[in-house]
Amino acid sequence: MIVPIGTTLHEIGHYIIAKFFFQLVEMQYGVVDYTHYIGNLNHSFSEFLVTLGGPISTILVSLVFTFILFKVNLKKEKSLLLLPFSLFISREVLISSFILLKFNHTNTDEFKIFNYLELNPFIGASILLITSIVFCGAVIYFKYPRNQHMNLLLFGTFGSVLGFVFWNYFQTGSLFINQIHN
Repeated sequence: MIVPIGTTLHEIGHYIIAKFFFQLVEMQYGVVDYTHYIGNLNHSFSEFLVTLGGPISTILVSLVFTFILFKVNLKKEKSLLLLPFSLFISREVLISSFILLKFNHTNTDEFKIFNYLELNPFIGASILLITSIVFCGAVIYFKYPRNQHMNLLLFGTFGSVLGFVFWNYFQTGSLFINQIHN
């Protein structure tokens, strides 16, 4: 349930930015197509901004749900329902891990962003990995009792991997990511 909602919110980030620069913009599950450039900026910069829209949306989803999680007095059951959205940034842990392990990652938003910024993908992925892990760990550490930390971390990790595998299957027809051999 979380993956379709999170993916849709991620794609809405791309969609909103694309509407500023392209005449025809269409959103389908897991992808936004756009054609007929109408913007005033450099075309490649506009495409960079569209690419950036998805990860920014992912980060905003995590920040908004984390704010709600910490500021609204919720019963334990309801806070656990919000937790996966707060930890939606954990998709960045997986993506940056794939980049670092040299799996087929060159079509990810993050890899495209690193390339546009001329940032070494290893450095960019390392920063993204550490930031995402610290964010997820802090949410769990500061919101939930110590005796639940390990279960929540394991559940979060398992959920992130499983969600990514199913999303990848829906996109490519394969349950696994191909490793790039140098």
